[in-house]
Amino acid sequence: MLKRCSSGNFSTVLVSGPLSSGKTTLLHAFSEYAVTFGAQVLSAYASHAEETFPFGVLEQVFQNCGACLPHIQEAIASWMDEQTGDPEASTERDRREQLARALGRTILQSLQDLADQQPVVIVIDDAHYSDQLSLQCLLHVMRRLKTARVLLVLAEGDHLAQLPRTFRTELLRHRNCQRVFTELLSPAEVFALLAAAFSPATAERLSEPFYQISGGNPLLMHGLIDDARTDPPPADGQFHPGAAYERAVLDLLYRSSYPLLENLTKAVAILDRSATVPLLGQLIGADLGSTAQAMAALRSAGVLEDSHFRHWAMRAAVLNSMCADEVAKLHSEAAHLLKDAGEGAALIAPHLVDPEETQPWGIAILRKAAEEALGEGELKTAICYLRRAHEACTDDRQRATLASLLISTEWRSDPAGAAERYLPELVSAVHRGLLNGISAIRTSSHLLWTGQVAEAMDILRSLPQDDGAVFTGDTPTADGVRRWLPYLFPGLSAHSAPSLADPGPLPAQESPSASAWAPQHRAVAVLDTVLRSGFSEQVLDMSEQLLRGTRLDDKTLVPLTIALNALVWGDRLHIAESFCESLLKAAPHDQAPMWHALFAVAKANIHFRRGELFEAERSAQTSLRLVSSEGWGVAIGMPLSVLIRTAVAMGRYEKAAAYLTTPVPAAIQQTLFGAHYLFARGYYHMATGECEAALRAFRATGELVAAWQFDNPTIVPWRSSAAQVHLCMGEQEEANALILEQLSLLRPEQHRARAVTLRAQAATEPRHLAIPLLEEAVDLFTRVGDRLELAQTLADLSHTQRMLHQRDAAEVVADKALKLASACGADPLKAILIPMTNGDVRPAGFSPHSPHPLAALSRAEQRVADLAAQGYTNRQISSMLHITVSTVEQHLTRIYRKLSVNRRSDIGSQLQLVNSGAY
Repeated sequence: MLKRCSSGNFSTVLVSGPLSSGKTTLLHAFSEYAVTFGAQVLSAYASHAEETFPFGVLEQVFQNCGACLPHIQEAIASWMDEQTGDPEASTERDRREQLARALGRTILQSLQDLADQQPVVIVIDDAHYSDQLSLQCLLHVMRRLKTARVLLVLAEGDHLAQLPRTFRTELLRHRNCQRVFTELLSPAEVFALLAAAFSPATAERLSEPFYQISGGNPLLMHGLIDDARTDPPPADGQFHPGAAYERAVLDLLYRSSYPLLENLTKAVAILDRSATVPLLGQLIGADLGSTAQAMAALRSAGVLEDSHFRHWAMRAAVLNSMCADEVAKLHSEAAHLLKDAGEGAALIAPHLVDPEETQPWGIAILRKAAEEALGEGELKTAICYLRRAHEACTDDRQRATLASLLISTEWRSDPAGAAERYLPELVSAVHRGLLNGISAIRTSSHLLWTGQVAEAMDILRSLPQDDGAVFTGDTPTADGVRRWLPYLFPGLSAHSAPSLADPGPLPAQESPSASAWAPQHRAVAVLDTVLRSGFSEQVLDMSEQLLRGTRLDDKTLVPLTIALNALVWGDRLHIAESFCESLLKAAPHDQAPMWHALFAVAKANIHFRRGELFEAERSAQTSLRLVSSEGWGVAIGMPLSVLIRTAVAMGRYEKAAAYLTTPVPAAIQQTLFGAHYLFARGYYHMATGECEAALRAFRATGELVAAWQFDNPTIVPWRSSAAQVHLCMGEQEEANALILEQLSLLRPEQHRARAVTLRAQAATEPRHLAIPLLEEAVDLFTRVGDRLELAQTLADLSHTQRMLHQRDAAEVVADKALKLASACGADPLKAILIPMTNGDVRPAGFSPHSPHPLAALSRAEQRVADLAAQGYTNRQISSMLHITVSTVEQHLTRIYRKLSVNRRSDIGSQLQLVNSGAY
């Protein structure tokens, strides 16, 4: 077009494009080119702030033209001087029009004179902001210039930012008019831009995310490039826009000085995904047509997709630019508009979080939205809504109900914090009569979880008796809750809480309204059978059916956890693991950490019962990482018992001791969790040679489960463990009595408990009678898939075979046991087995040239072994070696383990075998 005009043809160019698409950059580049071409460039930048200044754009155009400016300014001054009369009078209007035409002729003549000397290029950026009089003069010139060497270049925006329709129509009808469009960058152009700024490799990595974030808008792209130079993104990480990008967003949205566009972007940021054109228009007070045009302008600029920002960082930039009062005001107005439009709670609730005042209708909406969010697995959103409702509520009864909902919701992620924040308020509300029914029951449950037994009992005693009914409508009653107490909190016996006696058997038929709570009562039936009578195929099938047919939620968490653990206790480990994985997937990790922690403990138990010690430790540690020990409440015994027994089995006694120092609530002694924890404590003491402490722990465990009528070897085989301690102390009769008693409690299908008992029994029998017992135990442990117990039993079998001079068979069995122990990570067992095999691997402290068991003993242990073999008592050995009795016991425990003996008298036999060369 410049070449055409230089040959004597007046021409015009209209440059159009979205916001910040490069129009100004194009005009600057062209102006520089026109100067090198030999043209006289006259330019102006129209502004919204000067839109009402008469002839403001024309004055800018000619201000750098010394030959024209005096004539133009004189003509403008003459026109201005005549603007003092009545603007409505016809004579005055005629006079002004005559002056305007005279000014037009002056401009026309000035341009023709300039064009005679060299081509003239007039460039007006943002021409849509030009004052009306300047545009009239330009039209006057356009109609009369035909052969002058003049090129008129005007730039306008799209949609809202366009030239006046009359002017634009006449401009486009001009025979030498050309339109130029500046469009957003394509993905290929974004790649090229990044390759030039960085490198092709960086462009390959960043072009796609940069295109998505910027929409191809050049201004935003340069902001992203500046951020990437300031803070280079990691090679394998995600890029997050920074300050330069935020400035670019605000420049793009607010640089146009167009109030409607600025207000609209704020409204879009407030409404977010609920934005629609009519709603946006109502919020900013604009008509539908203007709102639609402004939305179209933002879409064409790559800012919006549909009716929301294309990237979260854009919305964040706009919200950050607004003051808190403005945000709160718009949110409040948006909430009212959405409510009046009949929108759902999920759309309205986000706008009720920021306003300082919330109407009563807003509290109801926040509660409903929280319930819907929980149903969708959006825990943080639900907590946010409930906290806002609780904070804004002025009605004491309603506020207490919201606190009850909050403690149950926040318990999923922060049990300790939830109890600290809401339990005092809830207890007070129950005593004041503000809470009853399910809310009061929920309060008592949380008190029990945190170990506040007395307070929980006060609440449960205050609840009315229900005559055995477990439901009122679809709400569990106090009697429904009382059914759980004998199982989860068996220490709360009829003696300590007579008003909490078992309300009787479950009704034969559950009412339809009780269907939501039916899993709880099926789980009660499972627990009752398992704890009182042990496992049966029927009970395990019932647990599996419960897991298959029940959806995970707040009501079903406990029943599903019980059913899952029933499968674990019943050694259906493969099925239990499958259900455990399904439950973990059903509970989003960031939405229900407490749920994940419970299932992680179940996984830890599965791994431990398989002898997978590393995996058991990792899963149990995960449960404590997800929820603090304080948050576990009385249930802390679950992860700790697994961690203690795992650490002991791996020979990490210091770590086990550290776990035993973890504070636990006193009320744990009244729960099954406490029984398992106490049993694990005895397991640690037995392994470290503290026989008396171990025996006390095992006996105490037995007293607890006996008092609760849950004395079941399949759950806690305390008798066989206590028998092992008695054997270490040389108390054969006590050990025999405990083992026979445990055998009498077993049923044929209880394979693991039977195997544990048979292994303990073998240590009390003559060697030739021990062999079949150990072989049967090997078969049973193989059937249930416990590699650790299998390795320990094989070690016992190998030792017994060696004592019977079955050396070849003993080595084969020991070799198999060593492989299993190594796979499990059971270092103490490996230390015993390595000298019993011909293997090349030797643990630290063992001489590769000393294959016999005594090589495993330290010097102190060898001295104790020699004296014990001679028949000296522990107290006598203590006096002779100047060490404590407890230290003697510890040495003896390690000696028994390392020599694979179970009796004091067997130490002498081992020494004789070594001296005779049998090894």
